[in-house]
Amino acid sequence: MLAVSYNKFVKHSHIIETRSLYIEQEINALDDWEVRYLCRSLIDDLWQSWIRFVRDVIIKSCYGCTTRRGTYVTSRPSDNSWQRVGYEAIEASRGKIPKPIKKISSIRQEPTWGDIGKIIDIIVALDPSNKNELLNAFGLPLRGPKHLQIVRNACSHTHNENMADVKKISIFYIGRPIMHPVDLIWRVEASSGNICIYKWIDDLIDMATQATIHP
Repeated sequence: MLAVSYNKFVKHSHIIETRSLYIEQEINALDDWEVRYLCRSLIDDLWQSWIRFVRDVIIKSCYGCTTRRGTYVTSRPSDNSWQRVGYEAIEASRGKIPKPIKKISSIRQEPTWGDIGKIIDIIVALDPSNKNELLNAFGLPLRGPKHLQIVRNACSHTHNENMADVKKISIFYIGRPIMHPVDLIWRVEASSGNICIYKWIDDLIDMATQATIHP
């Protein structure tokens, strides 16, 4: 059931929000290394939670499930094992046509499910019966998923190119100078007036809500 996937994701998102509030309140009392350590953990946990949610929803949609409204999503008329779905997904993310029968053997071979730039291609290629609903949900014009991914990558692989990517998206946010990728999450989004990390959490939940409630 998609309700299970949704509830788990929202619950974890609220836990991360609580952790964010703690860091925000203590930020002036902490050393820079402590702030960066806590923020990197926060960002990584939110990203991993998002990846698990997207993977869960797409794979369940392929082998059949029910939406949060109780509508049944029929399974695809093909091999819907996670090994086959994962293989088709990784090929779609590379712009390739999958070969018959072939599968992956490890989760490590799967695509980056949370990559909003690849999700649409993956959904189109997999063609679950709720394809249109998933495309509408993951196609919402929200910056949260992509900006979270950029900052997370910059934290995990700190070099000039990734830092340049963070500075490119910083134009959407107002606040402290960007000395380290984690600094961005405490800026304020110009359009909404919300602190970045909380706006990203809201964006992810909005997408998750749409992806699991329809049709």
